[in-house]
This record gives sequence, structure tokens and C-alpha cells, in this order.
Amino acid sequence: MIAGSFLLLGAVLGFLFIRANEKSRAKREADARWHDIVRTLSAALLAHAERINALVETNNGYAADGLDDSIPVKARVVAAIEDEQ
Repeated sequence: MIAGSFLLLGAVLGFLFIRANEKSRAKREADARWHDIVRTLSAALLAHAERINALVETNNGYAADGLDDSIPVKARVVAAIEDEQ
């Protein structure tokens, strides 16, 4: 009877410890996936921000030269800015 109760207690404790270990491992893996997604999206956002900045500087240069949006070169830059945004 005593041996059986120790066996049962050991099985229950083993199950609880394994379950806690699996939960913590799953949380670590989920956190790692989340950080990978955030890094990927942040890199894409920074790449687009650099491209938008270059297009805006080009647009500002054309505007400083007195060109308006009816000029095809400036219209393409404005369209590219809208596409990137």
C-alpha cells in the first residue's frame, strides 16, 4: 500500500514537472518566433523608410526647381512615394 502510494505520487509529480517544462519550452519558442517576426518586419519597415526618404528628397528637389506634378518626371516620383507608403 505504501509503495503503491509512493508510485502514484511519483507519477503525478513526474507528470506535473514534465508539463511545466513543456509549457516553459513552448513559451520560449513562441517568444523566439515573435522576435524573429518583429525583426523581419522592422527591417522591412526601415528599408521602406529609406526608400521613401530618398523619394521625398528627390520630390523636394524637383519642387525647389519649380516643377509641379504635371511634369512626367515629378509625377513618377509622386506616384512612387504613394506606392511605397
